[in-house]
This record gives sequence, C-alpha cells and structure tokens, in this order.
Amino acid sequence: MVPPAGARLLPRPGGSSVLSILLLLLLCPGGDCLPRRRPVGPPVVLVPGDLGNQLEAKLDKPSVVHYLCSKKTDSYFTLWLNLELLLPVIIDCWIDNIRLVYNRTSKVTEPPDGVDIRVPGFGQTFSLEFLDPSKRSVGDNNRIPVISSLKIRDQQRSAVSTNWMLPYNYTWPPDKVFVTTPTANYTLRDYQKFYRDINFEDGWLMRQDTEPLVYQMKPPGVRIHCLYGCVQEVGSCPKWLSLMYVHDASWCFHILKTWSNMHFGASSIVSSIHTDLHLEIVQPLARTT
Repeated sequence: MVPPAGARLLPRPGGSSVLSILLLLLLCPGGDCLPRRRPVGPPVVLVPGDLGNQLEAKLDKPSVVHYLCSKKTDSYFTLWLNLELLLPVIIDCWIDNIRLVYNRTSKVTEPPDGVDIRVPGFGQTFSLEFLDPSKRSVGDNNRIPVISSLKIRDQQRSAVSTNWMLPYNYTWPPDKVFVTTPTANYTLRDYQKFYRDINFEDGWLMRQDTEPLVYQMKPPGVRIHCLYGCVQEVGSCPKWLSLMYVHDASWCFHILKTWSNMHFGASSIVSSIHTDLHLEIVQPLARTT
C-alpha cells in the first residue's frame, strides 16, 4: 500500500515486539535460547547440632553460676563459636548455657531453664561454612589448649550422642576392655557400673533410651557411603580414645556387612586400627563384600 503524499505509516501496537520474538527464534535453532529445565536432584538434609554449626542463644535465666555471667539478654547472641566465651571464668557461663539437661520422666534432653537456643540460617549454609561469624578465625578451634578437659566434661557428657556412640555388642567382643583405670577395667557388661563410678547415672539412662535404635538396623533402600578416619595414630592416642575411634569404624563395617547395595573404598581406612580389631572386624567384612 502506497501512503498518500505527506502521510506517515504508524507502527501497529505490539508489532515491533512480535517481530523481535520471531527474529530471536530464527537465530536460535532448536530452541537453544530457551531456558532449559534442570533435572531435580535428591534433597540434601542438614541436621544441625553441636560443634558442626553456629548456635545462637537468648537468655532469661533464674540464676547464673558466676556473677560475671549474663542472666538476661535482649536479643540472640552467638553461643557457638565465639572464642571470647571460652576464656577462663567466662567459660563457666558458656558451659552452663550450652549444656543439656536430661529429663528422666520424658526421656528428653533440653536446654537449661531460661536458655533459648536456635540455629541461624535455616535454608542456607553459611552457619555450616563459618562457625565463627567474624569469618576471620584461623587454625583448629576444636582443640584449644586453654580449655580445661575437666571444665568441658560437663557439657560433653550432657549430649546424648556421646553415650550413644559407645561400643555395641554386635561389633565389640563382650570381654574387650574399652576403658582402663588404675582401679578397674570396663567392658560391655559394665556400663551401668561405669556410669555409677564416674557419678553420671543419667548417662546410663540415656544409653538405655538409644540402644534399641541400632540393635536391629533395617536397610533404608538407598546407597550408603561410610567414611571413617582417625586424626591421630592409635599408638599416640589414649587407650580409651583410640577405642572410641575404632567403634566408629566398626559401626560402619557392621552396616556394610548387614545392608546391600553398598560402596566401600578400602584405601587406608583401617591402616591405623589396632591389629586385633582389624582381624575381628575388617577381615569378616572382606569375606562378605
């Protein structure tokens, strides 16, 4: 159509946008320019706990263990990891806030009265990537030499997992000594006496609560990877500590022997494990895989 003299052709509404889309499709053969749908992978479940992620706390306590300790706070503060809270005297406040209290009636461990603990960053990973929110700490914070083992003991004992990880009868010989002291040796048969002797009978009750969870391990129907390592050579570990490390491995070996569809990399996993335990645990595994 020829326009009359002096007239202008006006663009149709939306005409330029339609033309742009057509040109884009012509320049992208096979639809390569269209966003591709990524395959949905399996979910990653991160279960927060103690030591492996940041923790925050808010206080409204009825009492404190030292006059330097805060009894009430207006907002949440970093409970783990804040190295300032691990200084002498102040660490007593920290232990009293982060410890757990076992309820013999409900069989549940809870924070102390007046302590509200939360994990920051649900749905994100920053609280796992950096234990110290300042992100400027260096070195290994898990073995700070200024922390007294006797000070930290109360906090470590209060965790149910500490008692749950002691050796079990399906991988540990009943006469194998797992704790040696100047006055007594303790085997699997002596757990109740062991807890009584260390004046921590709540540990025996915690142990009884969790034992049934692993007595009959049922296959979950998914591939399982067991990773194990010892940070020190057994020869330089205290005897009770090295045996605790070995138990972690034996539990993994038990799972491997019991469940199918397993993938096991036998590189140097058992290189630092004591010879007698290697014969009792690792060789039977080799015959079944």
